[in-house]
Amino acid sequence: AGGAIAVAKAGSSIVNTSNVNRITVGDADLDSVGDLEISTLTNVTMQANAAVKTYGAAGAAQGDSKAYVNAENSGVIGSGAVLTADGVVALMAGQERDGTVSRYDILARTDLWNRTVLPIETDPRADGELVQNSTLTVEDGAYSGSGKNTYLLAEMGSIHVDGIGSGTDLYREALEALGEIFGGDTSLAIEGGNGGVQSGQGEVCDGANLA
Repeated sequence: AGGAIAVAKAGSSIVNTSNVNRITVGDADLDSVGDLEISTLTNVTMQANAAVKTYGAAGAAQGDSKAYVNAENSGVIGSGAVLTADGVVALMAGQERDGTVSRYDILARTDLWNRTVLPIETDPRADGELVQNSTLTVEDGAYSGSGKNTYLLAEMGSIHVDGIGSGTDLYREALEALGEIFGGDTSLAIEGGNGGVQSGQGEVCDGANLA
């Protein structure tokens, strides 16, 4: 955007409020002559970009950006469930037995360039947030028996969450360049971004019979 008064705004949002992977075994008998594996995991790749440039007499670049994920991996072995295997019993949330784990790649990036003579400062803001839980619950009254080993695992997975959010103008760039001339290494960019992670994991064996 350009002109006497340039006002530009760019918003970009990807929101995933409910991403549930759940396996529930109720009052049932599951038997295997080999291995018995029950697992669930999540693969998420998200991006939200916003880049704005203004020039002219006066202006505000503004900005925005948000990528948000709420994910759940859960396994519930309910009361009355009977799991037996001649080999291994593997009960996993957030991971498969071969070692593959849940993957979360979330990016929200906002870059503002205000090249006006009279720049109006705005908050670039850029959210990149993940809320995820991996839980494995074996209820009282459930039975699991294996001829080899029994594995219970809840895994958070591989997490990469950014946020970033950065804005600059002619004067900030000039001062940064001047600082570099005199040996400085100071960034005067307006920083935003609050990429955050809330994670939980756990296994609960509430009086279950494991053999």
